[in-house]
Amino acid sequence: MLLMLFTAIVSLLMPAQLGTLFFNHFGYIHLLSLLTLYAVPAGYLYPINLKIRVSELHRVFNTRRVNAVM
Repeated sequence: MLLMLFTAIVSLLMPAQLGTLFFNHFGYIHLLSLLTLYAVPAGYLYPINLKIRVSELHRVFNTRRVNAVM
């Protein structure tokens, strides 16, 4: 997670070399960095904001078909 944030911040400091430039520095590829800067903390804080307990997460993600119909 920290590496993704670090990479997004570093890529924002690099000027775009190809395509349309915004403010003579940013390009369309920088939108992915902005999306990463939003999505990584949001994904980390999502369970905390909803106060989801660990047992509830295990119940959701560890579902198995016990009696599968063949």
